[in-house]
Amino acid sequence: MPFELVEGVVRQELLDGAPLSDLFITFDKEPLGAASIAQVHKASLLDGRVVAVKLQRPNVEPKLLGDVANLKRISKALAKSLPVDYYTVFSELGEALVNELDFLSEASAMRKISYAVSHCNDGTPAEPPVTIPLPIGELVSKRVLVMDFVSGTPLNKLQETMKERGIEPGSAEGKVAGRRILNSLSSAFGEQILLRSNTFAFIYLSLCNSPLCISYIKLNEWLQSPTNSG
Repeated sequence: MPFELVEGVVRQELLDGAPLSDLFITFDKEPLGAASIAQVHKASLLDGRVVAVKLQRPNVEPKLLGDVANLKRISKALAKSLPVDYYTVFSELGEALVNELDFLSEASAMRKISYAVSHCNDGTPAEPPVTIPLPIGELVSKRVLVMDFVSGTPLNKLQETMKERGIEPGSAEGKVAGRRILNSLSSAFGEQILLRSNTFAFIYLSLCNSPLCISYIKLNEWLQSPTNSG
């Protein structure tokens, strides 16, 4: 999206038309990441906090839901000729999209998962296996979500970062780092799904469209001391 359009969406959704300077000291014009539904920009609030601003592309909702409606009509008309009940599949897809297009729902899921991964089943605090970025106060609307900015190493750049720090992929140190990543993800999501039956873990994964959406997963800590077994 051109920055003029980005600015317009944020001003409309969060500022009632007021300038960005009423809320942000800085707002990067180039996105950190972009996908079909939304894109994310780095910014800093008036109090100095660095944040990630996720905003939905204008008019994407009617386009996507219109496409799903057309698919439902076609699959219903051709139901007897199709090997699978695609009408039900597309109906469920439409329901999921409605959730995915509502950033208020995403913000709620972020808070729920943050609490779940940082507490035991009895509610006592616990060391979270992953870091969940949280929404910033009330700076959330259906189309814009301001959240914590979490600096870290994207998984798709992990090998490159390991080599820069003298850790060869496939080495003993590299395998330890890999196991820690897998163990953290297994702990965070496996426990929620298998032990607590928290289906919002699936919802959260489907809602995220930015490279910051799941977590920092403490990659930097692990890469600094990969031989520690903690």
